[in-house]
Amino acid sequence: MFSDRTLAFWQGRIEILTVAAARHRAHGEHFLVEQCEISVRVYTRMIEQKRKKSKGVTLGD
Repeated sequence: MFSDRTLAFWQGRIEILTVAAARHRAHGEHFLVEQCEISVRVYTRMIEQKRKKSKGVTLGD
């Protein structure tokens, strides 16, 4: 399982990428929006898998 600091780091990355996607969307930069959204999905799945392995529980969809 992630330490609290590591989990906070990855959650922070997700927040940053979510904001970046919104900014790119506002500027019509659709390719960059897609790249940010892919990264968010990958990081979210990684966190879910780590939690599932350690606790047997997943995040809600």
